[in-house]
Amino acid sequence: MCQYARGLWCAVVLLGGIGQFLPVTGAAHAVALPPRPGASCSEDERAALQQAVQRRSAGSELRLCAVGRFPEPGYVVLVATEQRLRLGVLRGDGTPVRAPLSELPRAPLATSLVELSAVDLDGDGIDEVIEVWRRSAHGKMGSDNWLLARRLTAAGLGANLPGPHLSVFVPGFGRCRARWSAAPLAIVVQVEEASTLPPSECLPVGRHRFVLRGDKLVEQN
Repeated sequence: MCQYARGLWCAVVLLGGIGQFLPVTGAAHAVALPPRPGASCSEDERAALQQAVQRRSAGSELRLCAVGRFPEPGYVVLVATEQRLRLGVLRGDGTPVRAPLSELPRAPLATSLVELSAVDLDGDGIDEVIEVWRRSAHGKMGSDNWLLARRLTAAGLGANLPGPHLSVFVPGFGRCRARWSAAPLAIVVQVEEASTLPPSECLPVGRHRFVLRGDKLVEQN
């Protein structure tokens, strides 16, 4: 027990010990607990990152944001300027974690990146970047959504690893529709609707689990 004369000092020591177990607050880049696989940024995180991005590059807009470990806590982000789109992994202060912001090649007409997530698919403690792309055109062209994955390498973002389709719509023929979720070491696609279509990328109705094997996303039977 602490003696009375040393009570203040004892309190300081005890509080310091307790502080080791309290979550860190007040820092935009602090993440106290491992993020849920595939978690999106909170509104507060988005606001802080937007400010950090603009401080480093005036006129930049944070379009998409997801929480991950690379292996330190960070955010995979899509940042837009008037002329280009850039993808990378940042800390809360806007500095790169492993992958500095890299310009994306110009997408085909009516094609856009609509969702980002971070999921560790190979168990190495470093999340892969998951992208959902959409192609949508009016008239007879129809639309489709699909997944891609990227590893983080020593040089930054790796090449695209094609994944499954989430939806296909062909006017006059039919459609398929699915939702996806992140699971430990896997991506789960739940196909909810599928009608007769010409040969397409549609998956059968039901649950499909995709894992990373080498440099390919493959369905796990």
